[in-house]
Amino acid sequence: MKRAILVKIAEFLKQKKRIFSIQRVDDTIIEMEFEDKDRLFFDMKKSQAYIFKKDSYNKTKSYTAPFDIALKKRVQNSYIKDVAVLEGNRILKFTLLQKGGYKADTYYLYFEFTGKNTNVIITDFNDTIIEALRHIDSDISYRVIKTGVKLIPLPAIDIKESEIKIDNLEEFLYSEFEKRDELRLKNAKKQKIALVEKKIKKLKSIKNSFQSKEFLLEEANRLKLQASLLLANIYKINDYEK
Repeated sequence: MKRAILVKIAEFLKQKKRIFSIQRVDDTIIEMEFEDKDRLFFDMKKSQAYIFKKDSYNKTKSYTAPFDIALKKRVQNSYIKDVAVLEGNRILKFTLLQKGGYKADTYYLYFEFTGKNTNVIITDFNDTIIEALRHIDSDISYRVIKTGVKLIPLPAIDIKESEIKIDNLEEFLYSEFEKRDELRLKNAKKQKIALVEKKIKKLKSIKNSFQSKEFLLEEANRLKLQASLLLANIYKINDYEK
């Protein structure tokens, strides 16, 4: 996802006051609903991350992993204090305030659109990780993503992007879902075609391994003659002989 788009989305989100509810509706898709019933969907698939709008989304199953519990406990019903895109990165950062009976706690919610390392991370006010969509161990990356570990900021980089013009952000976000759906359908067709072509190739290989019709007829006649000779002379064979 382009950084310029994230900046426009951050400006739009700053107008919202509260995250009314938040939940996973698919393995990598998070639905965020605001106080005005407006919704945004974050598809955090690696290297194919999108933010899109849709009137409704059919939830595939109920998610109860520690990450989902943390979303409900730390993010749901929280007030939006700020939304920003980190400098030199494609990272959307929410600063949230959870109000309790006698105190208010600050939490950060990061949506990292960083290619193969795409992630969603919840931290406390000290940037200690509470939970994440994807945990990352030290044997995979220097940047460990685990509960209780301090979140290491990604270094800013020089992001070079082609200019993009968005006249209507809402229309753009609806079209993002359509593009996402078309891409998924295209990839599914591509996979199915490849599978069928593989089966055709295998069947052709089996067919080519068969003997010719003429050879098989000749072999059948030869065996038939041998069988006739055997039956005609079977009385000459002793019981103990093969």
